[in-house]
Amino acid sequence: YATAMRAWLPLANSGVFEAQNNMGHMYEEGLGVAQNYTTAMQWYRKAADGGLAEAQQNVGLLYYYGYGVAENAREAVRWFRQAAKQDLAEGLYMLGVAYFEGQGTLASAPTAIDLFLKAAKKGHAGAQLMAANVYLNGDLGDIDAFAAYVWADVAARSGNADAALVRDYASFKISRAEITRAAAAAKACQET
Repeated sequence: YATAMRAWLPLANSGVFEAQNNMGHMYEEGLGVAQNYTTAMQWYRKAADGGLAEAQQNVGLLYYYGYGVAENAREAVRWFRQAAKQDLAEGLYMLGVAYFEGQGTLASAPTAIDLFLKAAKKGHAGAQLMAANVYLNGDLGDIDAFAAYVWADVAARSGNADAALVRDYASFKISRAEITRAAAAAKACQET
């Protein structure tokens, strides 16, 4: 970590956004330095203000969870939106979570599913699982167990350990033929 710090610090001080984001990560996690969320936020903000989507996401997370700053879901949503506008999967996912939970914005399952699906198609396993849950729970009005099975299976194939349980529950709500079709659809999703 000390070597990384020596390499990134001059770059970060010269305005390289990726290096600033990396410095923020080092301070957030306490990697080679004392953990300091305030310093992490300072580095993240420099890169986020410069337009780096990953840093915008990181600033949003610190606000969302209240690390080093007062917890502020509205401010978190503002930063998640900026990251999502740049099509960052994690930004899309967290903005979806905010809409799903009604944190920092009005709750909207239709908006949440749109965001989850965008992130899911980028390979975000958490978004894949959340999409499955939204479909399975009927948050959009009707239960869509077929879509739930597909997205849960995709999430399971992506390594999400909780997805198998959701997939198995969805399988009780559809026929064997639909399970076969859903598994084939999930496999096709994974291959593309």
